[in-house]
Amino acid sequence: MIIAISTRVTEAQNYFEKRNSISFDIIEYVERLGLTPLLVPNNLSNVSLFLEAFNVEGVMLTGGNNVDPKTYGSLELLSDVYVERDNTEKALFEYALDSNIPVLAICRGFHFINTHLGGKLTHNILGHVNENHKLVSEKLEYSNKEVNSFHKQGITVSQLSKELEPIALSEDDLVEAYENKKNKILGFQWHPERDFNDFDSKLIKKHYSIK
Repeated sequence: MIIAISTRVTEAQNYFEKRNSISFDIIEYVERLGLTPLLVPNNLSNVSLFLEAFNVEGVMLTGGNNVDPKTYGSLELLSDVYVERDNTEKALFEYALDSNIPVLAICRGFHFINTHLGGKLTHNILGHVNENHKLVSEKLEYSNKEVNSFHKQGITVSQLSKELEPIALSEDDLVEAYENKKNKILGFQWHPERDFNDFDSKLIKKHYSIK
């Protein structure tokens, strides 16, 4: 099963050159799940044609970079913002919806889908960078599970898109997981690829219909 995976935009340190890059953790994690990763550059002229050529059966929107605040009506100024990344993930997400294939969103991808569907973000939150915390949820598969945290932007319940259902919160009431079963959307605020917990790996396998 081929999964199209978004990449982050990075720049060379000593001269100006934009690059597409991704953490080794993502590739190793996807392969351990039994999936085949297809990396999607941020400077493609036509994302849909690229995906069609590889018969993609799922999409993963990964972490890294910030979503441009302008795309959700905010006047905040953030660094590490690239319009190429926003445009590419928009094309990936819309391709998944049009093709009725599952989408998994991680961290930045989690933020992107929410804002793309009309939600908002809170900037510069405290206590969520390089810290673990427990999930609060009525669903047994999430309740009291401990996850990592590497984000300065977050989503409150009131900021969550009306098209998404919150399924797990942090102890300080930020949305940690959401879904839209009809459109096959699953989103995690944390990074499952960094810990490889049994509980979220099982949820992802179920989402992608992996036996």
